[in-house]
Amino acid sequence: MPHSNDDDFFLFDLDDLSGFSELFNKIRNQVKKNRTEYVLPYQKKSDAKWIPPGEKIKIGEYRITSGFFYYGTYFPSRWSDNDPSLINPNLPISDSIDTGDDANSSNLPDYSTISPLERKEYLSWLACGRKRADTSETPPLLFLCGLERRVLDSPKDMALTNEEEIAIRDEVYRIMLLYKDDPLVETAYSNFFQYLEIKIDDRRLYEIPVPVFDTPEYDCYYRDIPVYLKIALSQTALDNVPVPAGIAFEWYSQEVEFSKHAPFNNQREKFKALFVMRYRQKFGSGILLKPNKRIIHKYRIGGYSPLTDAINKKFDFKINQNLCDVSTLPSAKKKINNFGLSISDELNRYSRRLSRSTYTPNPSMDFLALPVELWENSVSEKFEKLKTDIKNKCKIIDALSLFRIFTGSDELSKTPFFDLIWALECNNIAVEPDIIAFKTTVKNDDKFILHILKDKIPSNRNNSEYAKAILLTELSASALNACGAPESTVLDLNGVGALGAYFTDRLSCLFKLLLTNPPRFSKLISKLKQYSKPGQMFFVNQIQNFVLVRYKTHYEAVAFLEKLYKALGFSQQELYSTIHNDNGGAGRTNKTETLNRDEIEKLREDSRQISSVIENIFSENDEQWKIEKTKQESLLGLDEAHSSMLVHLAEKKDWKRKEMEALAKQHSLFTDGAIETINEASYNTFDEPLIEEDETNYKMDIALLKKIMGGNKK
Repeated sequence: MPHSNDDDFFLFDLDDLSGFSELFNKIRNQVKKNRTEYVLPYQKKSDAKWIPPGEKIKIGEYRITSGFFYYGTYFPSRWSDNDPSLINPNLPISDSIDTGDDANSSNLPDYSTISPLERKEYLSWLACGRKRADTSETPPLLFLCGLERRVLDSPKDMALTNEEEIAIRDEVYRIMLLYKDDPLVETAYSNFFQYLEIKIDDRRLYEIPVPVFDTPEYDCYYRDIPVYLKIALSQTALDNVPVPAGIAFEWYSQEVEFSKHAPFNNQREKFKALFVMRYRQKFGSGILLKPNKRIIHKYRIGGYSPLTDAINKKFDFKINQNLCDVSTLPSAKKKINNFGLSISDELNRYSRRLSRSTYTPNPSMDFLALPVELWENSVSEKFEKLKTDIKNKCKIIDALSLFRIFTGSDELSKTPFFDLIWALECNNIAVEPDIIAFKTTVKNDDKFILHILKDKIPSNRNNSEYAKAILLTELSASALNACGAPESTVLDLNGVGALGAYFTDRLSCLFKLLLTNPPRFSKLISKLKQYSKPGQMFFVNQIQNFVLVRYKTHYEAVAFLEKLYKALGFSQQELYSTIHNDNGGAGRTNKTETLNRDEIEKLREDSRQISSVIENIFSENDEQWKIEKTKQESLLGLDEAHSSMLVHLAEKKDWKRKEMEALAKQHSLFTDGAIETINEASYNTFDEPLIEEDETNYKMDIALLKKIMGGNKK
């Protein structure tokens, strides 16, 4: 027979096991008879008590009325000696951080082994009604362990009621939202909430806010979506109701078969916000799923693994066997996958920029790369006001002023400015010139015209016919400005291939802008020289017919065409022949009009801008000629800053980009604008540019520079 030396141990004689067999049979018969757990005679009895909400209890200096925890000194489970969540009133509570000799080796907190300071924090959190989220992770995780024990392994003498189980579910959801900024706590509570929701089964899952799910591992292609989502999707199909935006997003997020691009991984919050917004815009209440014959298999959905060490068991989800698994429908999966990819496309510009290792984030401007719907309210209001202002009338504004409206910056930044233009156009506000289709350098004082787009942006936006039409528009406006044309002049695009309403609408607004803000002649010549000689002649003929039909007898019109011929290297005799030919200028009604050649010659002389005072002397024998820097009244009719910069440019033939930027900054000028201004003045006087630019360097035309600095005019 077994005998005991104390109350905790029984000893058996290995030569006589009859006593062990007798004790074992006694325990087994007792269990079968009472259907309750048998308490060994030597097992210490638990004194733990479950404290429900509303019951007042004082622990140390704290009075707690919110309940939902176990209180006592001993509370074992089938898997552990004592429950880690049990609040033992005998343990010290102070500001000490000493954990004693029984420090907890687990990653989860244990009330008996945490420090007195952590106990104080936990009790303080309970006393305030668990309404604070400015704590460590210990209080919420310790509290969750107690709730799990109550729901999953409650003693028979403390049976859990349905009402209490619902109250626990609601409290779990509340704390989950309270700790939304703590991924560990939020996920732990979300997992338990999903289990409770499925277990209680008293409401439709698609009608309540969507909980947080674990992030799937994308290298595990066998992983299925959470059973909570499967049930929610099945309920929508069986009830014939649309899939809500929140459920649709989590379906896209959790399904490992769906394609996920960088914006989804790098900008998850913004991706979700835009996904939900666009989903409602496109599908209204949501997409409808049709029930299928495939049911949700129990063996594939897993179960709930408790957080606490007191319960070493996995609990299966109890689901209705009649639920269909609509998450496997190919057509629905394709629709959700393609929609998710479209959201990635919208956020790609923003995500790609911020993910660069060399990029320094600038929140005051980075937001411009986002869709307007994700801008802050204060900036969105400015956008709506701008859209209202141009609803019935076009608006002309300079680049810096437009940029300042949304950023408050007095310095134009290239990339954010292009982001702004793209954001405006994605919301039906077109900006002319079209710098999105055809990139160009933008300066502070460059003028733009804003108007409402009436047609959808086509996929072939930067096609060659559109580019030709833009150049013809610019040439027409430049010619009409030279002739003093009225603003009512109609744009003529004969000779250009058929353009849709989208392009013609944009070109008409661009024409309005250019009539009052004509492009620089040097810029037009640079564009024309990108075409072959036949291509250049096409533009010359088009603009020649356009001008002569309207202004054949205007000296300014002939002077403009003469300048155009000369800049492109065409014989001016062809122009004169066209003017005096009866068949020239198709469409003219008055064929008796002629021009006096002497007057044309006089016009040529009068149109030239002569340099003012030249004080620099070149040394013809010195290959690296130098200039004596003296005060200049003006060069090429330029202002003081540009004249001074031109003097410095004459110091050498080749300039690097950084050198040119430093020189422009020294004279308080913008690099590209200064070069364009100097070249324009050079065109006006000598019919050719002074500065040639390649990818990284600038070259000075030495022969032309000597004429400018030496006063030798062509």
